[in-house]
Amino acid sequence: MEVTHMRRACIAAFSCLWLSAVSRAATDPTFILSATASSGGKVAPASVTVRAGTGTTFAIVPWKGHHVAEVRLDGATIFEDRKGASVPNDGSAPPPPSDPGLVRSGASKVYKYTFRDVRESHALEAFFEIDTFELCVLRDGLGAGVVTSAPEGLSCDATCRGVFPYNTIVELSAVPEERSVFDRWIAKTGRAKGAALFIRITKAATVTARFARAYRLTVAVIGNGSVVSSSKSVFGAGAGAVMIKENATVKLRAKPARDALFCGWTGPSRISGAACAVLMDQDQFIVAAFGAKIVPPYDLDTADLPDSVILEPPAVIPKGKGAYGHCYLESLAMQLAYVDPAASIDEVFTFAGLGAALSYSRYGKSFLGASAGDWTWTLQRRAMAGYGVRFVLGHSPGISKEYLKGAWAQLTHTTAEEALNRLKAALRTGRPVQVHIDLAYLFPESGFAPGASHFIAITGYDANAVYWTELEPGYIDFPVDPSEYVNIRADLADFMAAWEAAGWINKGSFTCCAPYWMLFFEETQASELAKISVSDALAIQASVSQDNALVIDRYAKSDFSRSPWWKIAMEKRLFGEYLRNNGFAAAADCYELLSEEYRACEGLPLDAQRAKLSGAIRALEVEGRERY
Repeated sequence: MEVTHMRRACIAAFSCLWLSAVSRAATDPTFILSATASSGGKVAPASVTVRAGTGTTFAIVPWKGHHVAEVRLDGATIFEDRKGASVPNDGSAPPPPSDPGLVRSGASKVYKYTFRDVRESHALEAFFEIDTFELCVLRDGLGAGVVTSAPEGLSCDATCRGVFPYNTIVELSAVPEERSVFDRWIAKTGRAKGAALFIRITKAATVTARFARAYRLTVAVIGNGSVVSSSKSVFGAGAGAVMIKENATVKLRAKPARDALFCGWTGPSRISGAACAVLMDQDQFIVAAFGAKIVPPYDLDTADLPDSVILEPPAVIPKGKGAYGHCYLESLAMQLAYVDPAASIDEVFTFAGLGAALSYSRYGKSFLGASAGDWTWTLQRRAMAGYGVRFVLGHSPGISKEYLKGAWAQLTHTTAEEALNRLKAALRTGRPVQVHIDLAYLFPESGFAPGASHFIAITGYDANAVYWTELEPGYIDFPVDPSEYVNIRADLADFMAAWEAAGWINKGSFTCCAPYWMLFFEETQASELAKISVSDALAIQASVSQDNALVIDRYAKSDFSRSPWWKIAMEKRLFGEYLRNNGFAAAADCYELLSEEYRACEGLPLDAQRAKLSGAIRALEVEGRERY
């Protein structure tokens, strides 16, 4: 009985205590503890409600690559770890907090703030910043040079140093000074590509750029040929120079043009035919001499010429397809149509090597459709080689030998009458003749200034005129009056003046193609054409093109606001048509989209052009190259 009485007494006492606690809890005040975080991290929990006299703990957690920069309690700073943009800071060595409630969680970058005995509401604010690290670049070797960074931020004296945010990709570029060359990178991190080193910043890093002492190698090329070196340099007509690492041995090889022979070296001590080796223990000057092969004369009968010859148009006249600005290829396509009804302008452009190529020209700083240094004559010869036709060149004395490259035979006329008779004689055999004219003289009323170079295909003559035929105009297939482009009449006197004047138009390094320049094919039937295969045509494109993505990357910051976007667009579109006609639909889609993107650059501000180049165009250039 006594035990039972005591148990009842305990239960009654506990019940009284519990009821008392519940009563107090219902009447005690509560407070809100709120927490906010900037970008770069979080605070957990975000907000809680607590009773008076109690507390809770908040975790302040930075994201990867960030650290706690500042903590405020009720608007007052209780911790700050800001060092400025020029001082590396990854939060690993912070100052102590001024509030004992804020503690760092071990060696991590996480902080915890504990509220105790809360008697009012509080606001906790956390601010985060991205980690920054120092990149140190040393320079050594016997040479000298500078190192720059993209993005900017590298400051150099004896050593180069810079502070960069976490996960930044920094491109270091080593630029040798006079009498030096860049040798190599010494680094445990990053990806080297020539004189460039790409580093993703995730911690402090030190790399070394080594520069070597160098000597100048000068190679002079005399005649029609080139010299290639083991250092990947190519020397053309005239003299060129390159700096080579001290004591390196450079191998050179002479490569004569098709109409030239290699004659010999001057300068190197070790010679083996067309090859030689040069030890770069001092400045070296080497001469490679080439002599021209003799292009044989052509026998063309000019006796008993008829008073008039006007060629019948071919069965199929190629469509122009907007291929303006390449008159030498347009008129070539017209000539080919008289031999091969299947000849098309997109095929001619592809055989010439136009379409895939995108190069940067130092003249006018514009993107061009032909490989750097490629002039029209090179492209035209390449196109004719693609069809397997042999051609005859006619000209007056003084023609640059460059124009005789690849010719099967030649005619040298000494008078205007002789030139005209040979033009008539070629037409008599049924062959159209390509000529070089100055439009200012052919159409004296047009307002053209002298020097308006143009190539046309002559398809007839009579006593007072010559006639030429153009590609059918327009890209869209619609009926056009043939009189507008077939056997167009030109006054004979105007034509002769234009034909002569064109011979003195400056064609750059080729100087001039001499008055009365003409080109016609050896008498050839369609069955005799040795047209290259599709795979060979695409190999030409691959050989003359570049990695266009790298071209865009390299020059995207340049001023190319005067680029001939319409011409690039046209070349891409024509190459796309050739690809589609030969079963490369996916690649054709890429090039047709490229054509639209390049054309859309016309008239855009420079910044918008750059954005389009580095965005959609760059991606399509990569895809197109992979697909064909």
